[in-house]
Amino acid sequence: MKKTFIFSFLLLNILIFSQINRFYYELNYKPNKDSSKIEKLLTVLDIKDGKSLYLNQELAVHDSIITASNENPSKFELFDWKTFSNNSPKNSVKIIKENGIVTQKEVIGEVQNFNYVEKINFNWILSNEYQKIENYNTQKATTDFGGRKWNAWFTTEIPINDGPYKFFGLPGLIVKIEDSEKEYSWTLKGNYFCKENCSFQQESHNEKYIKTIKVSKENFLKLKTNYKKDPLQGADVANPEINPTFIKEYKERLLKKINYYNNPIERD
Repeated sequence: MKKTFIFSFLLLNILIFSQINRFYYELNYKPNKDSSKIEKLLTVLDIKDGKSLYLNQELAVHDSIITASNENPSKFELFDWKTFSNNSPKNSVKIIKENGIVTQKEVIGEVQNFNYVEKINFNWILSNEYQKIENYNTQKATTDFGGRKWNAWFTTEIPINDGPYKFFGLPGLIVKIEDSEKEYSWTLKGNYFCKENCSFQQESHNEKYIKTIKVSKENFLKLKTNYKKDPLQGADVANPEINPTFIKEYKERLLKKINYYNNPIERD
């Protein structure tokens, strides 16, 4: 974990000047509802001028390298782009929050960008339970969201009413939040006030070249469902010259990979 922080810090220091309060959350989650396996993911919550951006740390680093290489190509002449391309982030989700409005951006398929906007009103119920978590004095709060019951622990020591993923609206920063079944759990692991060499990157590098399509949440979920059924979206039929055996095997591998992640954060 320490090496990951150092590596990410060095890479993100090559960005444009800005002032960002950056919080690191470790996400422990159960990707497959039929398996007991728990996976870990380091995520980032960037806060600037009343707006926040939540994303996978790998995606933040990935986008940062692309941005920096476009601005200073000479500094990346010896960079191993082949290895870089083969290690693209698994998770492309970006969550932007501002004034109660939540925007989710995600790549569906290989390159197509989609986003949708929703207004979320969390009905938080504050508890009289208190706990020390990661050296912070926290208070418990509960809410229902996305078909799950959530237990959150927030601290007034950091007077920011935000948190990981889409969660916000408590009288302090969320230090830990998990669903009642403990299938998704975020814990604050560190923060860094970046006075310079940072960038609040709401757009991924490919958004400069590929148009982002705005859709309703309902249509977004339909697109994801259709992609899980047919990830090639008819490409196997449209390209008869491609070896059908290769297409079949590739599609089977892709479907297996996609459908392994069958336990989403939001069930409804």
